[in-house]
Amino acid sequence: MAYVKKRGDSYFIRCSAGYDSTGKQIQKSMTWRIPEGMSPKKAEKEAHHQAAIFEEQVRNGEVYDGRLKFKDFAEKWFTNYAELHLRPRTVTRYRECMQRINKAVGHVPINKIRPQHLIKFYNSLTDPIIPRTYAPAVDFDNLIATKGFTRSALAKSCGVSEYAVRQLVNGKYIQEKPALKLSEALEIPLQELFNISESEHVLSQETILSHHRIISSIMSKAVKWQIIPSNPAERVEAPKVQKKEAVYLDEYQAVEMLEALENEPLQYKTAIYMLLYTGFRRGEMLGLKWDDINFDNNTIAVKRSVLYNSDMGVFEDETKNATSQRIIKVSTGGFVDTQEILRLSERMAAKSRGFMAK
Repeated sequence: MAYVKKRGDSYFIRCSAGYDSTGKQIQKSMTWRIPEGMSPKKAEKEAHHQAAIFEEQVRNGEVYDGRLKFKDFAEKWFTNYAELHLRPRTVTRYRECMQRINKAVGHVPINKIRPQHLIKFYNSLTDPIIPRTYAPAVDFDNLIATKGFTRSALAKSCGVSEYAVRQLVNGKYIQEKPALKLSEALEIPLQELFNISESEHVLSQETILSHHRIISSIMSKAVKWQIIPSNPAERVEAPKVQKKEAVYLDEYQAVEMLEALENEPLQYKTAIYMLLYTGFRRGEMLGLKWDDINFDNNTIAVKRSVLYNSDMGVFEDETKNATSQRIIKVSTGGFVDTQEILRLSERMAAKSRGFMAK
């Protein structure tokens, strides 16, 4: 049974978590703070209720030691929360941010992190960084064939996305992580396979704010899971982000762009018309299927997105949020006949059917 003792405006709770290999009893403890305005009698009753919950969590292995290093708890946060509730691209972006976060505070026990640690870290994020990029030093298309791979087979064998392989085939650069995997899979030294370059880069204000949001979310869960009593990130002023005005085409620029598209390939022309006349996000447009388009009523239904991240490559996902699932009515008025977008879609559909019939 849990031990419960009142200490000022809180209750100290302790219970057994079994024994270690030497026969010494393992004990877990927590502090439950009395909410403001709660009567002493009700507080005592609630403290014992919290003790029962805590004891059950300890028994089920759901309580971690507050001395757990921040980076180790963060990994539990990714496994038990982020990967279950957040979008894949968000998880990938958060993991990228964790590289800097772990260098700064990953080694610190989570119950020892103070606002000063975070302030120092946020200030350091404004310093220039020098990332490396890896451009192909060889003909990758020929190299892949020589090694007996297809592009997709190479990507799968070394755990990188097909997009990364396609970037190299097209002569474009990739990041360090996939470059290392490809070098190992092809058994060619990194310096022979890539031209490695460095350039000074400063993180944007939005990216710096993202680091704060991740830390705050992790620490908030640590509080909720009763590992630490409070969230130090709440006592640090979040990095400020200046609002930027959206960049968009005016009426004359839109007309000029449409005129320039006149002799371009059908798929590009359709894509630009679609984005211009509907306001779709790029991922929403790429996620469209023929059944989503109603040619009789001139409507297009948004039901999904097609996205990309470095871990998964191209994948299908839900829309950004519930309100993003909507039906767009394509009008027939305006300075350019918007019915053109539907005619282009019909032509694309006919072209696809003809290709598949061959």
